[in-house]
Amino acid sequence: LSKKETQILRLLAEHSDHELQLEEIAQAIQDNHTRAEHYVDQLLDQELLHDSLSMGGPTTYGLTRKGRAYLVERHLI
Repeated sequence: LSKKETQILRLLAEHSDHELQLEEIAQAIQDNHTRAEHYVDQLLDQELLHDSLSMGGPTTYGLTRKGRAYLVERHLI
């Protein structure tokens, strides 16, 4: 994974008590919305993240078991 993708996984692991919106992720990794969306899409494709759609609300993202395992196995958390 790229440095930014790993940074997103670590960010979501630190906020495991709630999911984050794309704008929150973009701010935290200090990147623009489009690039953050690209990284999130890559992580979704690899099933390291999941997305949650709530009616009338923004999409939020959280870490999957596979994503958490990736971090633990590589001693990133």
